[in-house]
Amino acid sequence: KEPTPEEEEPLIQFEDPEPELPQRIAERLSPGPPSKPKIGINGMDRLGRLVLRAAVEAGLDVVAVNDPFIPVNQMTQLAKFEAVKSPWQPRRIDLRVSEGPQGQFYVDGKEIGVMGELNAREIPWEKFGVNYVVETNESLNTFNDGRNHLRTVEKDQEDSEQYSENYAGVKRVIVVGPSPDIRSTTVGVDTDRFSRKIFTHSQGHVSALLLALKLLDAKFGVKTCSYTLLKAVMNSSRDIKCPSLGPKTHTRVVKWDFKETLVPCDLPDLEDGVLKIMPEMKGKLSGITIYAPVPEVSMLDLTVRLDSESSDIYMEVCKEMKYRSEGSHRNYIRYIHKQKSEASASSMYAGSNEIFVFDAKSGTQVNKSTVKLIIWFDQEASFARRQVDIIKECYKYDMSQ
Repeated sequence: KEPTPEEEEPLIQFEDPEPELPQRIAERLSPGPPSKPKIGINGMDRLGRLVLRAAVEAGLDVVAVNDPFIPVNQMTQLAKFEAVKSPWQPRRIDLRVSEGPQGQFYVDGKEIGVMGELNAREIPWEKFGVNYVVETNESLNTFNDGRNHLRTVEKDQEDSEQYSENYAGVKRVIVVGPSPDIRSTTVGVDTDRFSRKIFTHSQGHVSALLLALKLLDAKFGVKTCSYTLLKAVMNSSRDIKCPSLGPKTHTRVVKWDFKETLVPCDLPDLEDGVLKIMPEMKGKLSGITIYAPVPEVSMLDLTVRLDSESSDIYMEVCKEMKYRSEGSHRNYIRYIHKQKSEASASSMYAGSNEIFVFDAKSGTQVNKSTVKLIIWFDQEASFARRQVDIIKECYKYDMSQ
């Protein structure tokens, strides 16, 4: 008897062949757990879209997004064209983003569920099999805000047949905004904090300084560190991210344009963030922050006095950073040795998703125990990628249990 169309087994669609194709086929044919985490994103503002891009580029599966204020057509247009003025756009493959005839949201040919719930408790993440949620709204930055996304699926529910046999609900939540009551995690530095359910990652400038000091202290020992942070305050469209940083009380005579001015300021969260992870640096760390009207990429100028002494101490530091960038911290550090005869420039590192780029050519040796280091980081692209790294580390931990 010939099987009817309803009885026929669904055909496996071989789309976009990749190195992990056998694994993908096995995933579809076997009843075991999924080979990739299922990610949901709450909030599709610029940071939410950067997290979406970072997740897709990392090969992860974003299955649903939620935003009550951005319709699908606007979401599609922003995802496609928001970075058109960025200096790194010609050097980067863009995502294939499109809108379906019935309002569907497609990224690289895959449909992503779109919801518009205002209350986080009412978002039906379980409908799409979401295991990990990224909360990108900076106003929803507390532990309770993250807990509102957690879901559990009871196997004895009457409607439990609509869920996969292996679906266990939303297990982890990553809160993007600086949180007052969630302890920060820094990938590349923390290795034992992935058993928690709710996370927040250190900001980009904190991660860059913290990782550099951690590696230097582990290899050479750090006596003191003085830093100058040139913090970019423009986005890719050359608009000031936070206009309120400019002066409000100055008279008209001394009023200045924030787009054309370097502004020294205090940034206490930088040192506080480092000292929370490295309390041994208390009394050894000091510096200043200067807001710079440049887009995306910030720079840290570090003057570090080490415990070790050598006539070639700077070359030894460079060798250590190169070794780390090719080994244990391959996805977190990018090592740049030579730029031919050209000098470095911030726009060269726009779009870099590493925690920092170590610029070996621009640094120098001061004396036998003191070095001056230059590191660059794209605070938006890097920070978005770190949310994805937390998900990957949590997934590894979950699979090992």
